[in-house]
Amino acid sequence: MSLAEDLAAGRTTSRELIAVAWFEKSHLRYTHGRYALLLAEGHLRRGDRVIARPLIEGLLETSRDLGYLQFEGMACWLMGECLAPEAPASAEPYVETAMGVLERIGARNDLARAMVTRAALRQAAGDLATACELLVQAGAIFHELGTLDEPARVEAARAALDRGAAIPFLGSSLR
Repeated sequence: MSLAEDLAAGRTTSRELIAVAWFEKSHLRYTHGRYALLLAEGHLRRGDRVIARPLIEGLLETSRDLGYLQFEGMACWLMGECLAPEAPASAEPYVETAMGVLERIGARNDLARAMVTRAALRQAAGDLATACELLVQAGAIFHELGTLDEPARVEAARAALDRGAAIPFLGSSLR
């Protein structure tokens, strides 16, 4: 397994943490940002929001300072995922920002991932029609792009919505 695959799957060891810290210490900001995003997402997938949050906060600051728009969009999405289970009202502006940035730069796969998160937030707020529409749009994007993993997340979200269950966030037991 590669470092990126381990991070994305939520399998982190001291090797991954040391690598990300080394990129930061070496001022390899782009490389640090790329792997820190994967590490943060991996932690969220494992349900480790407390560990993920400082990584995401650092990424938000760095990406905004340096103008790395895709990192900013992804970090906003991940912050929304991080906050959503306990503070959905605080999470939604992050996800809205993520969607705006990702759409503006044409990062359609990442945009669709953020749309699934926004659908879960809209469902939690009682706006089922918007949640359903966001899932339809996300599913269409994934289908058009040929994305392999994420269509299953959309289908699980649609099934949850249909049966009145909560749409799962990253790291929830329904994933």
